[in-house]
Amino acid sequence: AYRIGSGYVSDAAVEKATIAGRRGMEFSRTPDRPFGWVISGGSCSQTSPGSGSYSGNCYVLHHVVQVYDSEQVGDWTWYRIGPDEWLEQRTLSLVFLDATRPDGMDDDRWITVNLYEQNGTAYEGGELVYAALASTGLPGTWTRPGLFQIQYKLDADTMSGGEITPDGSNFYFLEYVPYVMYF
Repeated sequence: AYRIGSGYVSDAAVEKATIAGRRGMEFSRTPDRPFGWVISGGSCSQTSPGSGSYSGNCYVLHHVVQVYDSEQVGDWTWYRIGPDEWLEQRTLSLVFLDATRPDGMDDDRWITVNLYEQNGTAYEGGELVYAALASTGLPGTWTRPGLFQIQYKLDADTMSGGEITPDGSNFYFLEYVPYVMYF
């Protein structure tokens, strides 16, 4: 068993998690096209959307790509990331640029969190200044949509919650979660 702040957790219910050491990207101006990260390491591009014919190029986790075009094939969108190179949307976390200040915002600085793409962007003066991958929670503890004011920011924090059940199935305890913002 492991002792945590609120009691004990069975070793059978513990899974080691590693926090990625990667940081986001800073910008001096808004890029010309959408971009993002490969979130499924070992993703190999295809020569056309959904063709099954591979280009010979494969990408590691967190590789940054630009998007030049998109095409719907069945239920999924495919994105062209280079000449004759297409990746399916589930392998990517994309930033679709929108420097329009959200309704209800008086300040010219805001952060947008994309719950589907699992990334966050920071805008200032109508320009993208920062973008990073995000983790917005698990089912039942996810970030809810809306317009919020950040109350405080931390370089890192321990996050825990859920219900401690005999098998630990509905509980999480993560130490040193980086760049936490409470709202």
